[in-house]
Parts: sequence; C-alpha cells; structure tokens
Amino acid sequence: MRIAPVDRSSGRICGPIRILESQRFQKNETLTSALRELIPGGPDEYNVHIGSAGEIKGLTILGSPNFAINGPITVAEDLKQMGFDVKAVNDMGAAVSHAARWGPGKGLKKVAVGTYSSGQNFAVMDLGQLIPMEFSHVVGPPQPEWLSADDLRAVIWQFCMRKNLDLSESQLILNGITDFNAKRTGLLMDGLPELSAEALKDPKRSQDAVAQAIFAIETFPDDFSLAGKVFDSLEALKDKRLFCGCSGRGHLETDLTGNGAAWMSQRFFMNRTRMMEHPIMRMALEKCNKDLGTNFTPDEALHDAIYPLVLRRVNAKMVYDAYRVDPSGEPQSLIREFQADSIADSFCRLASNCMSIELLVCMGSMTNDWKEVFEPAISRASNGSPDFVPFRYALGNISIPKIVRNEEEHIGLLGAVSFGMYVEEKGRMHQD
Repeated sequence: MRIAPVDRSSGRICGPIRILESQRFQKNETLTSALRELIPGGPDEYNVHIGSAGEIKGLTILGSPNFAINGPITVAEDLKQMGFDVKAVNDMGAAVSHAARWGPGKGLKKVAVGTYSSGQNFAVMDLGQLIPMEFSHVVGPPQPEWLSADDLRAVIWQFCMRKNLDLSESQLILNGITDFNAKRTGLLMDGLPELSAEALKDPKRSQDAVAQAIFAIETFPDDFSLAGKVFDSLEALKDKRLFCGCSGRGHLETDLTGNGAAWMSQRFFMNRTRMMEHPIMRMALEKCNKDLGTNFTPDEALHDAIYPLVLRRVNAKMVYDAYRVDPSGEPQSLIREFQADSIADSFCRLASNCMSIELLVCMGSMTNDWKEVFEPAISRASNGSPDFVPFRYALGNISIPKIVRNEEEHIGLLGAVSFGMYVEEKGRMHQD
C-alpha cells in the first residue's frame, strides 16, 4: 500500500510516498492504526481517497488480494469514523479516473483503461461517470469440446507440482478421475476406472482413492483450472485448449495475461518436449538456483524431483526475452502470435460493447512487451484483416479507439484522488 499527499489542482504528488506492507496486518484495527500514523495531518487538513483491488461496497473492500485480513477490509470506514472525508474506489476505477482527468484522456468525453497483467479488465469513464466493463471471462475463439486423458495427465502433473506433492501422486489422482466426474467437469476421460458405490454416496468422507481424487479437484479448483493451456506439442498449442482461474474454459483472461504466457510455455516444456537447452528453461533454471540457493546443472534439472522446481519459475518475461532473441523459435513464436490475436480480440470487444470510446490506455506488466505484442494487436484490430479471428466482432463498422500505453507510474494513487473529485463534483451538480 502506497500513501502520499496529492495536489488536487495539478494532479501531482506533493510529498513523500510512504510504503505500508499491508500483507503483514492480520486485523483491521492494526492496519487502520498504521495507516493513520502515515497521514501527516488531521481531518481538517486532509481528505482520504483510497483505491484498491477487489470489490468496493460503500467504503468496504471485499475480496482484495492485497490484504491478509480475513473478511471485509474496513480501513476506509474506520478512517471515516475518525472524522476524515473518505472516498474509496476499485483500482480500475481509479486508473481510468486519472486517465480522464489528468492523463492522456484529459479533455475527451469517453476514455477507457485496460489492464493486462496477471489478470485482465476494463473500466470506462464517460463524462465523469464510471462504467465498469467486464470482458475477462467471456469465451474467446472456439475451443475444442473435449480434453483427452493425455491432456489431463499434464494438468494433474502441474497440480502436483504447484502443491509440492510427490510426482507419484499424479498417477493416483489421474486414476481417480472417472467418466462420471469428467461429464460433470466438461472433461471426457477414456478407459479410466468407474466411481465406486461408496464414493458416489459420500465422496468427501470416503477413503476410496477415486473419491479422494475428486475431492482434491473440488477442494482446489483453482489449481486445476489455472493450469492454463494443456499441450505436449506445437499442434496442441495451436488447438488453444485452456482453463481460466474462475474454472471456466476458453476465457480471454487466460489468453492475454502474463500468467497465460507462463502457463502456455510451461505446458510446452512439461512432457514430451522436456528440455533444458532452451533459453526459457535456462533462465528458469538460473532463477530456481537463485531462489533456492542451489547449483543444479542442466542435466540435474531434468530429474523428476527437480524439473518441476525449475518449470514453475517460468514467467512471461522469460517468454518474451526469448522471443526478442529468437522470434521464430518455439514456443515463444506461437505464444506471441496467440496473445497478440487475443489482445486484439479484447480491443474489438471493448469497441463493440461500448461505442464511441475515444482513447484506450493500456497498463499492466504485459505492456512491457508493447512492441512485441501490443503493436501487432493494435494493427490487427484496426485493420480488420479477414485472417484475424476477432474480425467477426468488428463487422466492418466498429471504430477502434486510439490506443496508448500508460506512462504514469503512480496512476493508482493519483486516480484515487481524481475519482474522489468526480464524486464531489457529481454531488455538487445534484445540489445545483
């Protein structure tokens, strides 16, 4: 959490930025107390404007990944009780508020911000009115209807890797996925054991291995759905079979995020394409040795007990660093093509669902690869090439807005203040 005074007339930070490690607080009272100490004056001198990830209901923050507190975050309400004038907004609302008031959208009527990082989302500001947009979990281009047992084996292998389970557990869990459970989850499994009568009666308490496997999937749905693209070869990568963090499949969020790039690359190196001589895996091995204080050699890293430790450290930066060195190499070439198409798809969806947007400001870690991914995405969305899958959304008459990269480092801080000012202005307008 960053705290700083902001000049409302200029939209610039006018004092030191203080850092509060919000994850170390387990209770609302201690978080509020620590935050209050960082506010340099009292309610007569300062208004408090808060921007946060998660859902905002009134002044209560719900479901934010930035806090370790279980349940609602009441810091904004607590500060209000101390006499402060407090406003709170979702981080996307804060970002678009800054873009429209002080950023590149200043003077425009309709401005959007899109974030492309570990997740993806949009927000739109229309003449001072915030319009949240949600396209992250719409289904992208058509996905294959079924996954094979071989594909699921890779998913379960990844699950064991993420949970630090012995890899021998992967076969046990795989054996527990039956055709019965496959139909419930949208996965088709061939030649696997049937559910036992005991498991059907009470799969949660049963000691039956089949039931326990199903219970594992239902207990940790994110770990299975977040496995992302599942493939053992380039052909499978082209099939674009993927899962999203919300347990749906085919969703844009997995297609065009940094996590998506990492997951796709991990799938490529997981089974039949296991290798350590690739630049992506060399970078991952270097990070693994640094993180763990080890000195594994490339040959040692191929061992079943070590390879998952290396593979889990693959990230989007490694993928695009490899692309810049060897743009025709795989998997980075196909991942880049797929993500550029998917980002272009998101531009088209925004333009077709919210007309007359004049400017889209893109932010998030994926924009670090602007030239490699966003420039071709902008070209494909704007030109409407018939070879580009999302062309069907444009229908030849959708105007794609001007698209720029965010250059404001403190867009969240400044945006929270800007949003609070919009709320005040709207209140005064109603009074008039």
